[in-house]
Amino acid sequence: MNKIKINIFIIFLIIGFSTLLSRSFYLTLGEKSFNGALNNDKNTLNQAESPSSPDTALTSNEPSDTLSKQLETDLKQAGDKTTETTAKTSTQKYTLTNKRPSNYALLPTTQRGTIMDMSGFPLAYSEYLYNLYLDGRVKAPLNRSSVERIAELINTDPKTLHDNLYQNRVVLLKRFAEKDTAKWLYNLKTEHFLIDRVLHRTYPENTLLAQTLGFIGHDEHGLSGLEQYYEKELSSFIGSKAGEELRLKLAIDKHLQYNIAAKLKKKVIEKQAQAGIVIVQDIKTRSIRALNIYPTFNLNHFTQTDAKSFRNNAISYIIEPGSIFKVPFVAYLLEQYKDLDINDKRYYCNGFYELKNGEIINCTGKHGAVSLSDIISYSCNAGMIQAAEVFSKKNIYNFLTQLEIGRPTGIDLPGEEHGILPPLKEWGQRTVATSLIGQGIGVTPLQLINTFSMVVSDGFLYQPKLATHFQYYQDHKPLRETKTPTSPRRKVLQSSTTAKIRQLLKHGVRADSTGAAAKKGGYLKVLGKTSTSQVANNRIGGYHIDKYHSIFAGAYPETNPQFTVLVVFISPKKEYHGGRTAAPLFADILDDVILSYRLDDERTYETIALPASYPSVPSTHHTDALSFDKNTLHAAEISPENTTIDNSLRTIPIPDSNPNSITHADSFTFDKGHRKHPSLAHSKSIHKFSTRSVPSFKGMSMRTTIKVMDKLVLENSQRDYHVSYQLSGSGYVIHQEPPPQTSIRGDTVIKLFFGH
Repeated sequence: MNKIKINIFIIFLIIGFSTLLSRSFYLTLGEKSFNGALNNDKNTLNQAESPSSPDTALTSNEPSDTLSKQLETDLKQAGDKTTETTAKTSTQKYTLTNKRPSNYALLPTTQRGTIMDMSGFPLAYSEYLYNLYLDGRVKAPLNRSSVERIAELINTDPKTLHDNLYQNRVVLLKRFAEKDTAKWLYNLKTEHFLIDRVLHRTYPENTLLAQTLGFIGHDEHGLSGLEQYYEKELSSFIGSKAGEELRLKLAIDKHLQYNIAAKLKKKVIEKQAQAGIVIVQDIKTRSIRALNIYPTFNLNHFTQTDAKSFRNNAISYIIEPGSIFKVPFVAYLLEQYKDLDINDKRYYCNGFYELKNGEIINCTGKHGAVSLSDIISYSCNAGMIQAAEVFSKKNIYNFLTQLEIGRPTGIDLPGEEHGILPPLKEWGQRTVATSLIGQGIGVTPLQLINTFSMVVSDGFLYQPKLATHFQYYQDHKPLRETKTPTSPRRKVLQSSTTAKIRQLLKHGVRADSTGAAAKKGGYLKVLGKTSTSQVANNRIGGYHIDKYHSIFAGAYPETNPQFTVLVVFISPKKEYHGGRTAAPLFADILDDVILSYRLDDERTYETIALPASYPSVPSTHHTDALSFDKNTLHAAEISPENTTIDNSLRTIPIPDSNPNSITHADSFTFDKGHRKHPSLAHSKSIHKFSTRSVPSFKGMSMRTTIKVMDKLVLENSQRDYHVSYQLSGSGYVIHQEPPPQTSIRGDTVIKLFFGH
């Protein structure tokens, strides 16, 4: 009996001791599940140097003046300064931050690199935000009015918040809150709430370019897209000297991407397609100006998305190119037989082509006598196969290898498929014939547009790219800049041949051609070719009888093409022919390209005022856009002498009319630099400003600044006054040039400096 009593006593003693330990270490170790994106595992935490002061001991469970002052400093200063206690791991150096009561996180002293579009608009950046917790173990009462105001602040039900007060555990109230929210809660001076600063990767455009940008995991490493491909570069400054940063600049044009995204979504829904893809390529550099995929997903909530949505169909989905591949084969014919007249009707189409073994390959119609121009215009299968009878199967196979079919393009994205080119030993009569009309071989949409760009330009096959520059900064001052190389992989065709192809492709969009709808926008100097190919049935072989790819590839302008555009619809249920589905969308997109870059036949393109409208891309992500009262922003002004200005500026027109009104989705009020929290204002507020003077940006976060600028773009395009914006640094706007209320006269450059 005594042994039983002793055992029971020991059990209760162990339980009590375990409970005590869990209370002491809960915030230190237990919250790792909440803050896994930033905190190292237990082993890494144990490797950290022990704090020298007893006030910062990891096992401290009581609030201290030191910790209280630290958090107050942390929330008052825009820089989120940390204590000087340092923890070291084998590969990275971190600053250990202390927060009341003893809430620790291992945070990198420098942030992950920023990804920007061609004009410097951030597409992905890191910022310090706050996780807010309710400590139900604190038994002190909290009055009803405070509960209601806090519930409104964090957008939750007051009853739920009240119930959590008595749960005897720590409850996450709000993840990734802005600094104003955390500061307001901290100023309550109550032990009920815990605040944890975390480093958060933000994608301000939400769904835009989602599959291409990719996202990072809990360990701050890229898991997909550009975040994964450039992991080494983007994370290279983590653990380096504070103030160092990397900016990865892309060739992507954010505004063009926006416009296309809205149009693609509308057309995919209208045609009841499974998916849609649009790629815009700059022919001169072979860089990608827009890469649109629909359906897309919200990068800020990728964990709530089906993993199938992460697939980048532009580089991983394989299609049979269909009739568009008649274009490179006609080019090959003209390359080998330079005296061929493209208008000589030397071929005859009776509606089909019969192979020597008796197999029949059908044509799209009975076209009669046809020339090479007619073959492109009518998309004539029989004429194409007849024209290529002069080639052996080895000739055709070797040409496809020159086009690098079956090899990845080498674009700076992970997961690119190789495409499909059957080995020569497997080629029979049918394979030879069908390859000439784009069947029996497989390419990704990116491979297809890259080949098309080669055929309509200089005959060089390039490696396409998304990134153009790596810009390294120290305290907003440039250290160095490197450009990503642009070099041809091989010469495939002579310029004299590609000039003939451009003449041929005029016929691909003439009034009686399959691509006539590509000119519905009224632009006459368009080049293009349609394609409608069947979807392969990977389960049982052969093709689906009711699934097609609707494709159009085009270029503009005809004499000296600057851009190529590829439109692909996967399995549209309505009007699946390329000329009826893909070609009209090409025409709509061409409007945006021409307006954005002022394309014509006499001059090269240049960036100009943006189009009159920017259709919004729906988003489910909502983050309160908050900032500081100017009296709490203790950051030094940045002088223009100490800051280098990025020369790549987006030109944005400003109207010369009366003041307009902009309603911001995240509800904020400007009042001589003071910004009120929306939960305290109890209403959505409208900021009115004169469009003839510069508004105040001071104190705005990067996210809010971008949204306000987008509103300006939306409301003030196509005017006589033009304003260019340049963003420098990270954090909050601490200085701007020219100052607020400066009159806008002619062209004006607004320089915005961000800091902490």
